[in-house]
Amino acid sequence: MLVGKNICTRVVLAVMLLGLGLQAMAQSAEQKELLKRINDIKASPALKEKAMKQGKARTALCKRCHGVDGNSLKPKFPNLAGQNAAYILEQMEKYADKRRKFRVMNVLSRKFTLEDKVNLSIYFGEQKVKPVLFNADLAAKGKVLYEKSCQKCHGKNGLGDGKDRDEDVLFARIAGQKEVYVSNTLKVFRGVANNQLTSTSKVYRESDKMEEVTKNLSDTDIVNLAAYVASLGR
Repeated sequence: MLVGKNICTRVVLAVMLLGLGLQAMAQSAEQKELLKRINDIKASPALKEKAMKQGKARTALCKRCHGVDGNSLKPKFPNLAGQNAAYILEQMEKYADKRRKFRVMNVLSRKFTLEDKVNLSIYFGEQKVKPVLFNADLAAKGKVLYEKSCQKCHGKNGLGDGKDRDEDVLFARIAGQKEVYVSNTLKVFRGVANNQLTSTSKVYRESDKMEEVTKNLSDTDIVNLAAYVASLGR
């Protein structure tokens, strides 16, 4: 009987690992398709101009929180200005199918057409990030932790565009994000990693990489990291 149980356990584990592998492949394919769609439009001056114009028109539903130029009006909301356009599009797709949860964004992302999302992503991505306030002393403490835990994906300057990694992957531009937003986001990932937040929580998002990075961060670590990330936008 013990041998039988061991075989069943191995089969279950194999199926789980296969499922995770297929999920990762699907996400990778999705990212590449989103990136191609964005790049094709940006490569054409006429298409890009049209996307910018239509994207700006659709900010009527975004500007209350994120600002008409993508510089957020409230500390708890992210700047979208200067964000990698394909990353913005990917996140809206995740909100639409609730892989990422925040009620307002879940509703809006389902209302937007794919064309709306593409246009908004390109428009916000082309805007300039305004420098934000940050605590210089805390930023100095956060620099070491950033270089150890965050730089590999988000880049030395927090741009997340892959240019200093020789790869084309969708990571967020975090440079210049407000400290409150960064702190809250890191705490969400930490909460998921430590089984303190679930998909039924009001705010929810998951990422294997971010959960691994944040699971052992202290509140002090998070405050210091947030200050350093904010400082990268100066």
